[in-house]
Amino acid sequence: MSKGIWIISAAALVICVLLFLRKDVEPQRAVLLVHSAKLASVQSQSERIKADNNQPTANSASNAIAPTAAVASNIPPAMEISGGATSTETAQILAAWQTPIEFYGKVVDEHSNAVSGVKVDFHWVETPSERGNRTTNTETDAQGLFSLHGQRGPSLSVTISKEGYYASHRGEQGFKYGPFGNPDFSPDPMNPVIFTLKTKGTAEPLVPLKRNYRISRDGTPVSVDLATGTTSGGENGNFVVRCWTEDQGKPSGQKYDWRCVAAVPGGGIVPTDE
Repeated sequence: MSKGIWIISAAALVICVLLFLRKDVEPQRAVLLVHSAKLASVQSQSERIKADNNQPTANSASNAIAPTAAVASNIPPAMEISGGATSTETAQILAAWQTPIEFYGKVVDEHSNAVSGVKVDFHWVETPSERGNRTTNTETDAQGLFSLHGQRGPSLSVTISKEGYYASHRGEQGFKYGPFGNPDFSPDPMNPVIFTLKTKGTAEPLVPLKRNYRISRDGTPVSVDLATGTTSGGENGNFVVRCWTEDQGKPSGQKYDWRCVAAVPGGGIVPTDE
């Protein structure tokens, strides 16, 4: 009988201990979950603010450069700045993207004469996002002048074109503004950027020529007349070819050294800045 009472008493004690421990652990677990939730909420909010605005907070260093109200009002919510940038760097980047764009240009021909009616295409990026791309166009006046005003961004691309003319580098030039710009470039209506278009001349008709030629292996020259396709010895043609091979005694399919020289008698290199 006493043994049964002892077993019941021991079981009751174990149950009491378990209830006590459960009562003590559950509140701590609840507190831990609450703290974790608060931490996740704070981190999420911090990351969202950083991704949306990337602007200095109230705790930023006192020497941080804060963007002006005009700058901040032009920043789209989805704009992204490098995650590693400091508040000062971020403010500088935002300010650079809001640099005023002014541009003055002039188009002339190969004789420095003004060319009117030239199509001018402008492209710039107002904010660092896909929605920030901006384009517009205009034409040169009777003095070959054109300009762009009242826009913002760190750079500008200008492309010119006109039927009957051609330009170097497809007529495109790029210009940078603000702290990342070229210190030697300054918009000046009295000193516009010069673009040059050259008049297209009459194209020479092409001479189609397709023919196989046998070239000696000992360096004997073969001259080709590019107008008729005929060949001759010596170096009297428009195009001269010489070849040397070291395949004597080599079985078929084995590699060997060779050298070939092509020349244009009377020709040469014509320097150009195109």
